[in-house]
Amino acid sequence: MSKAEIESFNCKNVWAPEYLGAAFGPESSAVLLPDGAIRFFYTDKSCKPSIVYSRTSSDGGTTWGEPQAEFQTPSVAYPEPDSPLIDSQTWYATASLLDPYGEIHVMFQVYYGAGMIGVTRFMDVYHIRTTDGRTAWAAPVPIRSRIWCGAAKGLTLIQRDAGWRLIATFGEWIVPRIPGVGELNSRVYYSDNNGETWLEALYEDGLPLRSPISDDFNGANYGAIEGCVVEMSTQALHIYLRTQTGYLYESESADSGGTWSIAKPSRFRSSSSPAYAVRLKDGRVILFWCNQPQLPRMEAPGGGVLGIYSGRDALHAAISDDGGATWKGYREVYLDPKRNEQAVKGDVGVSYPDAIETAEGNIFLTCGQGNTTAMFRFRPEWLYETRHEDDFSQGLDGWSTFTAHYMEQETPGLGKKPMRSEGATLVEHPERIGSKVLHVRKAEPQKAADGAVWNFPGGNGNAGTVQLRMKFNKGFSGAWICLNDAFYDPWYSDGETNAIFKLKVSPDGTIENGERLELDRWHTLSLSWDLSRRSCEVLAEGMGTVVTLTQINQPADGAPICYLRLKCTAAELSADTFGFNVESVSSDTGADKTTMIHLAPDGSN
Repeated sequence: MSKAEIESFNCKNVWAPEYLGAAFGPESSAVLLPDGAIRFFYTDKSCKPSIVYSRTSSDGGTTWGEPQAEFQTPSVAYPEPDSPLIDSQTWYATASLLDPYGEIHVMFQVYYGAGMIGVTRFMDVYHIRTTDGRTAWAAPVPIRSRIWCGAAKGLTLIQRDAGWRLIATFGEWIVPRIPGVGELNSRVYYSDNNGETWLEALYEDGLPLRSPISDDFNGANYGAIEGCVVEMSTQALHIYLRTQTGYLYESESADSGGTWSIAKPSRFRSSSSPAYAVRLKDGRVILFWCNQPQLPRMEAPGGGVLGIYSGRDALHAAISDDGGATWKGYREVYLDPKRNEQAVKGDVGVSYPDAIETAEGNIFLTCGQGNTTAMFRFRPEWLYETRHEDDFSQGLDGWSTFTAHYMEQETPGLGKKPMRSEGATLVEHPERIGSKVLHVRKAEPQKAADGAVWNFPGGNGNAGTVQLRMKFNKGFSGAWICLNDAFYDPWYSDGETNAIFKLKVSPDGTIENGERLELDRWHTLSLSWDLSRRSCEVLAEGMGTVVTLTQINQPADGAPICYLRLKCTAAELSADTFGFNVESVSSDTGADKTTMIHLAPDGSN
């Protein structure tokens, strides 16, 4: 086979997310060209005014051409329109799309000034497009000037009876502040003449899109910002907004983006991180977001408020084939490869996704900030899987086990990044040479007790089974086994507090309200839940049912159980070097409640 034939075969045989390398810039974007090539747009901030570059791949993202300078962003007259032009700088973010005539549209931001945001420090948001078959760029047109908005990545194109309409959404810093809402709200603009002029949309209550805030939020109360816009069904649009409420907010338009509903909580739990939605050629929609609630504020050791930077360790995806009524998947597409390390300064993690559908029907995804940018490709059908398993033969690639420590050294403030290291770790299998098992314990008194979280497909959303092969070592302090609907930091207790079901095993092996499991012996445990009955039956090989758990928390609206969480229960400032071991885990979320796996007393199914 030729190199081209090999690459074509590889593109057509993509399934699970395949890492393609670091992205060429954070908060970037891509378009699919008419010939099937991918063109990636990113900003070089090293010069003023900045330059937007592109790189092109003709093999689905495997290899890329050299950087090409596309356009230089404009200088801005400041502080007054008749002032001399200043060397303004361009924000990282780009949003891009290809129109039906083969021309490219890009939205970008220029910022300038200094001092107080919205008073002496501003951003202008621009639209620019190619002309003459992508051989030239038209002059950039400001969509909105003298505002401040964060990343502007909400750009889409829809067909109307009267022609094509461009729709853009981004935030605006509120000066003066409005009590009860964030520092920014979001506005929507549209253009029916290829971006030459822009009009602001109408809002149901006459006010821009916004969200409430809480004074005890662990981070900056920005409000409803950094929205993405997607056509869910013909001329029916949704905007998903980053907020600090613990959920994405959403607003809807039934008139091609001319009028928007009051923003309200969506079904998607989220940290204060932006989402991105992509509509496929067949009408399905994929949403990318961080299904990871942020840690709460804590008290610093010496007094005062301590806020730990969190919420961007895992990027998730779900797919809808019914206009957003139901969603499948809730799967991790990118785990921060540096999640077990001390974080660097600035924004880091897996957020700020952007995605397109490729000519082969794959999804090309770019995401990440700081030193964790990445590009991936995967097949949309991967999100429909209902079975998953792990025997640790691939290490801990699919697990998050980090723990925080030396918290006593942290001073008050928000955005803190205490020491992180791997908590639960792999050790040699005690009986199988060359195999590994997960060891969950509390290695040092100064460290938090080990936790380990594992994502599996959400499946049918109502019922399922998780099976574990595990051993509780004599002398261990106890264990939590939890089922969750979101990623919770493995070391912190809110994962147990917010579990949908949780099983507690005491130091002598006794299950709370249930049977006793023998220590120093391998057990196969099966947790089979049914949300319609609010119950989870726990079975052990050779013992049958050992306890029936009652649901203690409600999943987010429509969200499935999609996480297994394991935690050592050792007390603070104590140690547990014995812990417990896990040999393998598996899940099945495709069966209904009448066909879930059950272990008979003799261990047969």
